[in-house]
Amino acid sequence: MFRNLVILMLPFVFFTSCVSSKKFKQLDALKNDMKMENQALLQKLDEQVKENAGLEATNKNLRDEVYALKQDTTDCYNDVRSLSQKYNDLNKMYEELGSQSKKELTALIQQNQTLLKQLDEKQRLLTDKEAELKKREQRLQELEGMLAAKDAAINNLKKSIEAALLNFNKDDLTVEIRNGKIYVSVAEQLLFKSGSTVVDPKGKDALTKLAGALKNQPDIDIMVEGHTDSIPMNSGAIKDNWDLSVLRATSITRILISAGISPTAVIPAGHGEYMPVASNKDKDGRAKNRRTEIVLSPKLDEVFKILEGK
Repeated sequence: MFRNLVILMLPFVFFTSCVSSKKFKQLDALKNDMKMENQALLQKLDEQVKENAGLEATNKNLRDEVYALKQDTTDCYNDVRSLSQKYNDLNKMYEELGSQSKKELTALIQQNQTLLKQLDEKQRLLTDKEAELKKREQRLQELEGMLAAKDAAINNLKKSIEAALLNFNKDDLTVEIRNGKIYVSVAEQLLFKSGSTVVDPKGKDALTKLAGALKNQPDIDIMVEGHTDSIPMNSGAIKDNWDLSVLRATSITRILISAGISPTAVIPAGHGEYMPVASNKDKDGRAKNRRTEIVLSPKLDEVFKILEGK
């Protein structure tokens, strides 16, 4: 617009002004200067337009960058808020876990203390049991040793009795060990006549020799047991088989005592017909049942003391 205005003014100035040739030259020179100036202004205008366009582009870029920065700032702010919330949540969770852990730790400590007390008690009981077991083992060893000694003594006594009664018939007199005891079984024909309570001389000789083997055995209890068959007694002096078995045991006991056995070591007893070793239906069976058994039992006072823990 400015360029067109300058061009329109030039003819008007040229034709209306009454100037001299000198002035005309001056005007012509001025016209050239103005053209050059106008040309320079147009060039500057183009440059300004281009510069304005560049500034507009730059401004737009800056606006875009500002917007992007604002968006980034908003995102960052949101991220910060989110991270802050997460941090708070994690911190709260940590505190809750810490509180829970303290409770669990306290419970575990209490449980551990209880277990330690139980362990100490178990250890104490175990120690007591071990001490008791050691005592029992010691008592068992003592008992086994004592029983072995008793067994050896019983075997030796049996041999001594067999040696003392060696000359007697085995059908009349037997010696055996049953259940830790020595049984000297003497048949009726060696000791008594039928229905009698008086010991025959041969039987008295056997009993005297037996007493000789026993009188130096203070740790032996002696039970004299009388046995009969099942045939009832007909004698008026003797009431029944009970009476006969007891009286025979008493007669044998007196002989043993007179031969040196302590009265406190001998007990007479009668079983009558009620402990037979054979059938009473035949003669041979009844003969076996009419017998006297002298039962020798080792005294077990020391064994009982061990068993009682004394």
